[in-house]
Amino acid sequence: MSLHTGEMLKRVGTESVEELFACIDKEARVSGLNLPEQINEMQAQKRLRALAGTNKVDYACFLGGGSYKRFIPSAISAVVSRFEFLSAYTPYQAEMSQGSLQAMYEFQTIICNLVNMDAANASVYDGASACAEAILMACRINKNASQKVWISKKINPNYLNVIKTYLWAADIEIVENKADKDLTCKLFQFPNYFGELEDAPVKVGKELIIASLDP
Repeated sequence: MSLHTGEMLKRVGTESVEELFACIDKEARVSGLNLPEQINEMQAQKRLRALAGTNKVDYACFLGGGSYKRFIPSAISAVVSRFEFLSAYTPYQAEMSQGSLQAMYEFQTIICNLVNMDAANASVYDGASACAEAILMACRINKNASQKVWISKKINPNYLNVIKTYLWAADIEIVENKADKDLTCKLFQFPNYFGELEDAPVKVGKELIIASLDP
Protein backbone atom coordinates (compact mmCIF):
# COMPACT_ATOMS: atom_id res chain seq x y z
CA MET A 1 0.00 0.00 0.00
CA SER A 2 1.36 3.37 -0.99
CA LEU A 3 1.73 6.26 1.42
CA HIS A 4 -0.96 8.27 -0.37
CA THR A 5 -3.40 5.34 -0.27
CA GLY A 6 -2.83 4.91 3.46
CA GLU A 7 -3.46 8.60 4.10
CA MET A 8 -6.70 8.52 2.11
CA LEU A 9 -7.96 5.39 3.92
CA LYS A 10 -7.15 6.96 7.28
CA ARG A 11 -9.06 10.11 6.30
CA VAL A 12 -12.22 8.14 5.42
CA GLY A 13 -11.86 5.89 8.49
CA THR A 14 -11.12 2.49 6.93
CA GLU A 15 -8.26 0.05 7.32
CA SER A 16 -8.12 -1.25 3.74
CA VAL A 17 -9.48 -0.72 0.24
CA GLU A 18 -11.53 -3.93 0.58
CA GLU A 19 -13.56 -2.34 3.38
CA LEU A 20 -14.86 0.24 0.90
CA PHE A 21 -16.62 -2.58 -0.96
CA ALA A 22 -17.93 -4.45 2.08
CA CYS A 23 -21.53 -3.75 1.03
CA ILE A 24 -21.03 -5.75 -2.18
CA ASP A 25 -21.24 -9.55 -2.00
CA LYS A 26 -17.93 -11.25 -2.59
CA GLU A 27 -19.47 -13.35 -5.38
CA ALA A 28 -20.37 -10.15 -7.28
CA ARG A 29 -16.96 -8.52 -6.98
CA VAL A 30 -14.55 -8.55 -9.89
CA SER A 31 -11.30 -10.13 -8.83
CA GLY A 32 -9.49 -9.36 -12.06
CA LEU A 33 -10.07 -8.53 -15.72
CA ASN A 34 -8.79 -10.78 -18.47
CA LEU A 35 -7.58 -7.96 -20.69
CA PRO A 36 -4.95 -8.17 -23.44
CA GLU A 37 -1.79 -6.14 -23.27
CA GLN A 38 -2.10 -2.47 -24.07
CA ILE A 39 -1.56 -1.33 -27.66
CA ASN A 40 -1.01 2.07 -29.26
CA GLU A 41 -3.56 4.03 -31.30
CA MET A 42 -2.31 2.84 -34.69
CA GLN A 43 -2.50 -0.80 -33.62
CA ALA A 44 -5.98 -0.26 -32.17
CA GLN A 45 -7.23 1.26 -35.43
CA LYS A 46 -5.78 -1.64 -37.41
CA ARG A 47 -7.48 -4.18 -35.16
CA LEU A 48 -10.83 -2.37 -35.26
CA ARG A 49 -10.68 -2.11 -39.06
CA ALA A 50 -10.06 -5.86 -39.23
CA LEU A 51 -13.09 -6.50 -37.02
CA ALA A 52 -15.25 -4.11 -39.05
CA GLY A 53 -14.11 -5.83 -42.24
CA THR A 54 -15.97 -8.99 -41.19
CA ASN A 55 -19.31 -7.15 -41.53
CA LYS A 56 -21.22 -7.69 -44.76
CA VAL A 57 -22.19 -4.15 -45.73
CA ASP A 58 -21.08 -3.81 -49.34
CA TYR A 59 -24.51 -4.16 -50.90
CA ALA A 60 -26.41 -2.01 -53.37
CA CYS A 61 -28.66 0.45 -51.52
CA PHE A 62 -32.20 0.87 -52.83
CA LEU A 63 -33.67 2.55 -49.76
CA GLY A 64 -34.26 5.92 -51.40
CA GLY A 65 -35.57 8.72 -49.26
CA GLY A 66 -32.12 10.31 -49.11
CA SER A 67 -30.37 7.17 -47.84
CA TYR A 68 -27.33 6.97 -50.10
CA LYS A 69 -23.73 5.97 -49.61
CA ARG A 70 -21.60 8.99 -48.81
CA PHE A 71 -18.00 9.68 -47.96
CA ILE A 72 -17.57 12.28 -45.23
CA PRO A 73 -13.92 13.28 -44.61
CA SER A 74 -12.78 13.04 -41.00
CA ALA A 75 -11.99 16.75 -40.90
CA ILE A 76 -15.66 17.65 -41.47
CA SER A 77 -16.81 16.86 -37.92
CA ALA A 78 -14.01 19.00 -36.49
CA VAL A 79 -14.74 21.92 -38.83
CA VAL A 80 -18.52 22.01 -38.40
CA SER A 81 -18.18 21.80 -34.60
CA ARG A 82 -16.66 25.29 -34.60
CA PHE A 83 -19.04 28.02 -33.51
CA GLU A 84 -18.74 29.81 -36.87
CA PHE A 85 -20.64 26.94 -38.52
CA LEU A 86 -23.18 26.08 -35.83
CA SER A 87 -25.74 28.68 -36.94
CA ALA A 88 -27.90 28.44 -40.06
CA TYR A 89 -28.08 32.22 -40.30
CA THR A 90 -26.17 34.30 -42.81
CA PRO A 91 -23.17 36.07 -41.22
CA TYR A 92 -24.16 39.74 -41.40
CA GLN A 93 -20.95 41.08 -39.87
CA ALA A 94 -18.50 40.22 -42.62
CA GLU A 95 -15.45 41.35 -40.67
CA MET A 96 -16.23 38.70 -38.02
CA SER A 97 -17.17 35.89 -40.41
CA GLN A 98 -14.42 35.68 -42.99
CA GLY A 99 -14.10 31.92 -42.49
CA SER A 100 -17.80 31.24 -43.07
CA LEU A 101 -17.91 33.53 -46.10
CA GLN A 102 -14.86 31.83 -47.59
CA ALA A 103 -16.45 28.39 -47.05
CA MET A 104 -19.67 29.55 -48.72
CA TYR A 105 -17.73 30.92 -51.68
CA GLU A 106 -15.87 27.63 -52.10
CA PHE A 107 -19.17 25.72 -51.87
CA GLN A 108 -20.80 27.93 -54.51
CA THR A 109 -17.77 27.53 -56.79
CA ILE A 110 -17.88 23.73 -56.50
CA ILE A 111 -21.63 23.64 -57.19
CA CYS A 112 -21.20 25.85 -60.27
CA ASN A 113 -18.53 23.48 -61.56
CA LEU A 114 -20.69 20.42 -60.89
CA VAL A 115 -23.84 21.69 -62.62
CA ASN A 116 -22.06 23.84 -65.24
CA MET A 117 -23.91 27.03 -64.32
CA ASP A 118 -22.72 30.61 -63.98
CA ALA A 119 -24.05 31.30 -60.48
CA ALA A 120 -25.04 29.46 -57.32
CA ASN A 121 -26.81 30.72 -54.22
CA ALA A 122 -25.89 29.65 -50.71
CA SER A 123 -27.07 29.89 -47.13
CA VAL A 124 -30.60 28.54 -47.47
CA TYR A 125 -31.92 26.36 -44.66
CA ASP A 126 -32.13 23.04 -46.48
CA GLY A 127 -33.05 21.31 -49.74
CA ALA A 128 -36.79 21.69 -49.16
CA SER A 129 -36.67 25.46 -48.64
CA ALA A 130 -34.23 25.74 -51.56
CA CYS A 131 -36.86 24.12 -53.82
CA ALA A 132 -39.52 26.52 -52.58
CA GLU A 133 -37.23 29.51 -53.11
CA ALA A 134 -36.44 28.28 -56.64
CA ILE A 135 -40.16 28.12 -57.47
CA LEU A 136 -40.72 31.62 -56.10
CA MET A 137 -37.81 32.87 -58.19
CA ALA A 138 -39.23 31.18 -61.30
CA CYS A 139 -42.56 32.91 -60.68
CA ARG A 140 -40.82 36.27 -60.43
CA ILE A 141 -38.96 35.59 -63.69
CA ASN A 142 -42.06 34.42 -65.57
CA LYS A 143 -44.20 37.35 -64.49
CA ASN A 144 -46.69 36.92 -67.34
CA ALA A 145 -47.24 33.22 -66.66
CA SER A 146 -50.23 31.79 -64.84
CA GLN A 147 -48.45 31.23 -61.50
CA LYS A 148 -49.10 27.50 -61.85
CA VAL A 149 -46.37 24.94 -61.19
CA TRP A 150 -45.99 21.21 -61.77
CA ILE A 151 -44.15 19.07 -59.20
CA SER A 152 -43.13 15.46 -59.72
CA LYS A 153 -45.12 13.00 -57.59
CA LYS A 154 -41.85 11.22 -56.75
CA ILE A 155 -40.37 14.13 -54.85
CA ASN A 156 -39.55 13.72 -51.15
CA PRO A 157 -42.87 14.21 -49.27
CA ASN A 158 -41.14 16.33 -46.64
CA TYR A 159 -39.92 18.63 -49.40
CA LEU A 160 -43.44 18.78 -50.82
CA ASN A 161 -44.95 19.81 -47.48
CA VAL A 162 -42.49 22.69 -47.14
CA ILE A 163 -43.12 23.77 -50.74
CA LYS A 164 -46.90 23.74 -50.24
CA THR A 165 -46.52 25.97 -47.18
CA TYR A 166 -44.47 28.49 -49.16
CA LEU A 167 -46.75 28.45 -52.22
CA TRP A 168 -49.98 28.69 -50.23
CA ALA A 169 -48.83 31.99 -48.76
CA ALA A 170 -47.79 33.24 -52.22
CA ASP A 171 -51.07 32.15 -53.89
CA ILE A 172 -49.27 29.85 -56.34
CA GLU A 173 -51.14 26.78 -57.60
CA ILE A 174 -49.71 23.26 -57.93
CA VAL A 175 -51.22 21.39 -60.91
CA GLU A 176 -50.94 17.76 -62.07
CA ASN A 177 -50.98 18.35 -65.85
CA LYS A 178 -47.35 18.76 -66.85
CA ALA A 179 -48.40 19.21 -70.50
CA ASP A 180 -50.03 22.55 -69.63
CA LYS A 181 -48.34 25.15 -71.84
CA ASP A 182 -49.11 27.92 -69.36
CA LEU A 183 -46.99 26.61 -66.50
CA THR A 184 -44.49 28.81 -64.68
CA CYS A 185 -42.08 26.00 -63.87
CA LYS A 186 -41.64 22.26 -63.38
CA LEU A 187 -39.80 20.67 -60.46
CA PHE A 188 -38.30 17.18 -60.30
CA GLN A 189 -35.81 15.46 -58.00
CA PHE A 190 -32.64 13.61 -59.05
CA PRO A 191 -32.40 11.01 -57.68
CA ASN A 192 -36.03 11.04 -56.60
CA TYR A 193 -37.51 9.87 -53.31
CA PHE A 194 -37.52 6.25 -54.49
CA GLY A 195 -33.87 6.33 -55.52
CA GLU A 196 -34.69 6.46 -59.24
CA LEU A 197 -32.78 8.56 -61.76
CA GLU A 198 -35.80 10.39 -63.10
CA ASP A 199 -35.70 12.03 -66.54
CA ALA A 200 -36.09 15.79 -66.63
CA PRO A 201 -39.59 16.88 -67.70
CA VAL A 202 -39.92 18.11 -71.27
CA LYS A 203 -40.54 21.81 -71.85
CA VAL A 204 -43.80 22.50 -73.70
CA GLY A 205 -43.88 26.27 -73.28
CA LYS A 206 -41.89 29.00 -71.55
CA GLU A 207 -41.80 27.23 -68.21
CA LEU A 208 -38.52 26.89 -66.33
CA ILE A 209 -37.19 23.48 -65.29
CA ILE A 210 -36.04 23.13 -61.66
CA ALA A 211 -33.95 20.15 -60.59
CA SER A 212 -33.53 19.20 -56.94
CA LEU A 213 -30.12 17.53 -56.99
CA ASP A 214 -28.05 15.63 -54.46
CA PRO A 215 -24.47 16.67 -55.27
